[in-house]
Amino acid sequence: MATKFLAFVNGKGGVGKTTSVFHVAGVLSKRGERVLVIDMDKQRNSTQSFVLENKPSYTIYDLMIPYRLSNNVLNEMRKSGVSFEGAVTKTLFKHHGNASPRYYGVDIICGDIRMDDQRELALVKSDEFANCIRGGSCEYDWVIVDMPPSNKEVNRITFAFVDHAVIPLTTDDTDSISGYGDIVKEVDAARSANPTLSVLGVYCSRYSPSSLSDYVRGEVEKFSTFIPVVIPRLAVIPEARALNRPLSFYHKGEALEAFESLVDEITRRIS
Repeated sequence: MATKFLAFVNGKGGVGKTTSVFHVAGVLSKRGERVLVIDMDKQRNSTQSFVLENKPSYTIYDLMIPYRLSNNVLNEMRKSGVSFEGAVTKTLFKHHGNASPRYYGVDIICGDIRMDDQRELALVKSDEFANCIRGGSCEYDWVIVDMPPSNKEVNRITFAFVDHAVIPLTTDDTDSISGYGDIVKEVDAARSANPTLSVLGVYCSRYSPSSLSDYVRGEVEKFSTFIPVVIPRLAVIPEARALNRPLSFYHKGEALEAFESLVDEITRRIS
């Protein structure tokens, strides 16, 4: 089956992108799927969420830089020694208690604080870099990208190789409603370089009942791409991530069921 490429996207921080990437990867892993997480954020939150088997030789920035407009890619890669395989590292999860962490089929290309270097990123040939990512990812069932809150060049580069954008929206302010339209416009614009790109869906994250939250949720439900899944605001969700354990390897209950439902709906829509 072909590898599925999707990015969790929102122009705001603190909406649950990294948390979703982490727990969605855990759900897929528990189901026997092979997953590659790509951390495109300079804050490196996804990278820090996982226990790494080894320190990687290269980061996403190292892998990307040989693809600058002014350079010969092959010569640059030979000079630097960078490779797709060298940028990938295995992650480890604890399954229960004090058991030693084990590998469960989730790899990561780590983030890098240099990912805010707009001048360098603007030179990256997104089509050639897309070939690198897609060509190197054949062994995976899923490639899941954690996007930064707002980085025009990272968005340009990422939208060239993913097929689907998934948008988490918080319900604690009405900015989410207008922010969704901005993301859709950016995805639409990126289709000129990648016609397969689409907004797969939008869902509510970090939801706790209130008059405002219920209003925003009602407005989000009107979007044609609405995913009928609500991720609740529960302490166990950030707690599990802080312990480097996806919910599927940590705690059964409402929170895990919500992420399982999100994975089910994403899978159904892609299929």
